[in-house]
Amino acid sequence: MFQWCLAVVCLSLSVYGQDDWDLIFSDEFDGPEIDLSVWEHEITAGGGGNAEFQVYTPDPVNSYIQDGKLFIKPTMLADNINPTTGEPYGEEFLRSGVLDLEELYGECNVPDFFGCYRTGGDIPPIASGRVRSNQKFSFRYGKAEVFAKMPVGDWTWPALWLLPDKWYYGGWPMSGEIDMVEAIGNRNFKCDGVFKGIQHVGATLHWGVDWTENRYYLTSQGFNDDDHNFGDNFHKYGLIWTPNGMKFYLDDELFQTIPSPMIDERDSTNCFTGFYEFGSPWGGNHGDPWTTDKSCDQPMAPFDQDMHFIFNVAVGGTNGFIPDGCSNMDGEAGRQKPWVNNVGQAEGMWNFYNARESWEDTWTNEGDNLAMQVDWVRVYQPSEGFGTTDIPAGCPTDSGPRNCPAPLNN
Repeated sequence: MFQWCLAVVCLSLSVYGQDDWDLIFSDEFDGPEIDLSVWEHEITAGGGGNAEFQVYTPDPVNSYIQDGKLFIKPTMLADNINPTTGEPYGEEFLRSGVLDLEELYGECNVPDFFGCYRTGGDIPPIASGRVRSNQKFSFRYGKAEVFAKMPVGDWTWPALWLLPDKWYYGGWPMSGEIDMVEAIGNRNFKCDGVFKGIQHVGATLHWGVDWTENRYYLTSQGFNDDDHNFGDNFHKYGLIWTPNGMKFYLDDELFQTIPSPMIDERDSTNCFTGFYEFGSPWGGNHGDPWTTDKSCDQPMAPFDQDMHFIFNVAVGGTNGFIPDGCSNMDGEAGRQKPWVNNVGQAEGMWNFYNARESWEDTWTNEGDNLAMQVDWVRVYQPSEGFGTTDIPAGCPTDSGPRNCPAPLNN
C-alpha cells in the first residue's frame, strides 16, 4: 500500500548526516495489485531509444504484486496471451502478425521509435514490464530509497530511474535523467576480467545540449560486490538530491557525488557554475539550454525540476550498454553475446531470438529470480526544507529567477 504524508511529520531519521527527514511518499507493495493511482504501465514497442528487444505490456505475467513485492519479469512474447484472441501469440505472430498496441491493449502511451504499430519481422520477441509514476507522483529534491533485487537472466537490463515530468529544458537529454541503478542480468559476464553482470551496478546522470552530446560519462560510477551480488540479494539504493548536488548510496555507503565537491562545499577558487561549463566544449553551435533566465537553481539545471520514477526490465539493445567483446560463462562456445551493437533493432533482436538456445535456460532455470523485485520505495524531504543553492561568495553565478515548481507539501 502506498502512503502520502503531507504537511505532517511522518517519519524522522538520522541518516546521511541529515536529521528530521519527513516521509512524503512510499509504496510498500503490500496490496493485491499494482496501485494504478500511483503507477501506470508503459505500453510500447519503441525499444526505449536504445533499440531494445522487448515490447512493454500491461500483462500480469510481466508486472505484478507477489509476497509484498513488485515483480517485473520478461517473457517470450510468443507465450503471452493475445488479448484479442485469448490464445498465446505464437511464434508465427512474430514473423507475420500485426502488433497494434492500441487495438490489443486499448492504449499505446509511448509512440516514439515506432512504438505503437509493428508488423511481422519487426515485432520485438520479448515482452516485459515498465511502470512509472508520471503525472501521479513526482518530486524535486529529497532522499529517495528503493529496496530491491535485480533480475538474474542473460542479457536482461533492469533499471530504477527518474525522468522529468515536463521536459522543461527540451528533449532528452537536455532535461536530464537520473539513473539510481542499472545492471546486466548475466551471472558470469566479464569485461577485461572484471564482472559486469549481477555483481555490478551503476548510477548515472544523463545530460547534454543534444542527444548526440550526452555527457553521462562525466557523471557515472559503478560498484561491484562479488560476494553479495545484486541479483540474488536485496540491496538498498539511495539518492540524496539537493539544490547543492546529488549523492548516490548503496546500502547507506556513499559511492558517487555530483558535482564533487558539492556546490556548498566549495569556495570561490573552485566554483561550480553549471553543467554547461562542466560539459564543455560542445560541438556545433549549441547554446546553453540551462541559462539563468530559465533555471530554478542555475548550477543544478537541468536537475532542478520535478522528476518521476520508472522501474523496468529491458532486454538486449544495440546502443552499447551491454558491450561487445566481453566473455560470458568463461568464454563457453555457444554462450556468447548473440548480436552486435550499432545495428538496427530488427537485426539485433532477431539475432538474439534465433540464438535463444544459448540463453533461454538462464531464464527458465531462475524461476522468480528472473524478475526484478522491488520490496519498497520511499521518498523523504527534510522538515525545514532544502533552501536554495548555496553558491560560495565570489562565484560568478546567481541562483536564477526562482521559478521552481511548487514544493510537494504546499
